[in-house]
Amino acid sequence: MKTIKTSFFALVFVIILMPSCEKYNEGDGYGDNKPQDDEFVFDVEWSPGTVYFDEDALSDLQQVDTSDYRYYFSDSNTEAAALTAGDVLVIYGLALRKVTSVSTTADQIVVETEYATLNEAISDGTVSWDYGVNFTSDLQPEMSIDGQVHQFKRTSDDSFSISTKIGAFDYKITMKFKGNKADVTQEIEKTVGGAVKVKFACEGVIEQFRTSNKIVYKNSELSDYSYNNKGLKGELTVSLTAAGSGSDKISFEFPVTLISFPFMVGPIPVKVNVKVFFVAEAFVPPEGSSQVSAKFTYNSDTGVKYSLGGDVQASGSKGSHSIEKLKAQTGAASAIGINFGLGFPRLEVGIFGTLFVPWVHTAFLVGGDFTFRPACQQAKAAYIGACGYNLGILGYEKKGIKNLWNIEEILLQSGDCGGGEPLGFGESMEILTQSF
Repeated sequence: MKTIKTSFFALVFVIILMPSCEKYNEGDGYGDNKPQDDEFVFDVEWSPGTVYFDEDALSDLQQVDTSDYRYYFSDSNTEAAALTAGDVLVIYGLALRKVTSVSTTADQIVVETEYATLNEAISDGTVSWDYGVNFTSDLQPEMSIDGQVHQFKRTSDDSFSISTKIGAFDYKITMKFKGNKADVTQEIEKTVGGAVKVKFACEGVIEQFRTSNKIVYKNSELSDYSYNNKGLKGELTVSLTAAGSGSDKISFEFPVTLISFPFMVGPIPVKVNVKVFFVAEAFVPPEGSSQVSAKFTYNSDTGVKYSLGGDVQASGSKGSHSIEKLKAQTGAASAIGINFGLGFPRLEVGIFGTLFVPWVHTAFLVGGDFTFRPACQQAKAAYIGACGYNLGILGYEKKGIKNLWNIEEILLQSGDCGGGEPLGFGESMEILTQSF
């Protein structure tokens, strides 16, 4: 058995982050709504072939090649010198890798590695966390385009904004952090000849929520797994306005990690990212126009779970929700159709830089159309919960999609609409429910 650089073989790590004992008041954005305590549990037995380098050993790690996953240790480090091919290397806060070769230069030990999974490092035990996502002014949102990171502009102590252009569309996002909630406005515009031809917008409030995860191993096999986001609560107004905009299609994850929440669970670095996913389809002839908007109020949970011998199952709940029509007007001298939706907040969760929840989101979709022969005007909204998962890094080669809920509501139906058949959302609905 390899020497493990810890003070004991069964490593137990339990931390509860305690907020200040002072009362949360209106000035700090919480009022009496005090955040719950965060809890992190790392209670495991390493596998016989695992070699763990703790925080103290990081001083002997002289260089890391992040492209080839090569690690350079001081030649005085006896644990690094004793590594052999097949060992599982765990470096505090940095790496989970399998050793392929070890060589020595004049003054360094060079360790070559390949991909490893968490169950190869852990034989038995539990890794779990319960973490509160709060919106505080010390957060710094940022955007990455083609590898270049762009910081949001801080417009006040607690407010941020960013504007950019991608293709024919101008994007603007503003956020105001209030501790237990955040005000968010997101706008997409297409301008032709100096006139705004189409505008998609989302404006509202998202509230603090908790993200929790539990991983249980028995005999180096994933025995139980659960992932949940509780208290996804908010109020969003989603709208579209178009006038002779032509044909457009948007389907991509906007290159913005609105907020990133990194934390440690024992030696494991965890990162929860809050993102946004836009999708739109439009065919608006020169004489056509459409205005559709709806207000979504929701309080939901999203998640998945797994037990040994079973399959991954959805564990989310749509909770209380409502969809209120604000505007529904679509018309033209020929056929017209348009829709706009977004997955927000769109969360991704990973360890050691590898995602096991590539995305999970609540999503909102509005649309309208006008058809002839027979004449029919319609408008519709949908509230969606969906999740993609890939548990490979946890040692369970399973990936897929779970549609948690899909609630559709007709906002307007006027004329001869084919016996009451509502319009479809086409590819936009497919993308928001199956974008894996």
